[in-house]
Amino acid sequence: MAIYALDDATPRLDAAAWVADSAQVMGNVTLAADTSIWFGTVVRGDTESITIGRGSNIQDGSVLHADVGVIKTSMTSFSDGMDRLTKAVTQLAVVEERQTHAQQAQERLFKAHDEIRVDVKAVAARVSELEKSEPGQTRAAEWVDRAVWAAASAAVMMAAAKAGLF
Repeated sequence: MAIYALDDATPRLDAAAWVADSAQVMGNVTLAADTSIWFGTVVRGDTESITIGRGSNIQDGSVLHADVGVIKTSMTSFSDGMDRLTKAVTQLAVVEERQTHAQQAQERLFKAHDEIRVDVKAVAARVSELEKSEPGQTRAAEWVDRAVWAAASAAVMMAAAKAGLF
């Protein structure tokens, strides 16, 4: 087995831990009792600490490494590690589902906005016709135009809220 110190960090192995001859363990690594590191495995604690908990078993050819301040590998057992992996995959699926719902809500909002824009254009065209046929009605047409745009804005905001976009 190859056990290496990196800078000031030396691996700490419990007397009951087992490391295969072709495995490499280096740096800030802790192996608890009854852990096993199998053939061809590399456990490299050069940028963060890696703790392999009691009873864990790291299989042949595995490579364990932690990025600075991002991942600190710590397992209390192999099944604990699998539980964490399952939880992470489940969380990823939930995030992807939420993104899909948000995209669908956004598409519905854009569709509602386009429908409102068509309605506003129709009202604006009618107001324009009124202005031409009855010139004295310009001020009233202005107020109608403002009211239509305010209603359209309110409808878009309500649709966005209902879609859960804010």
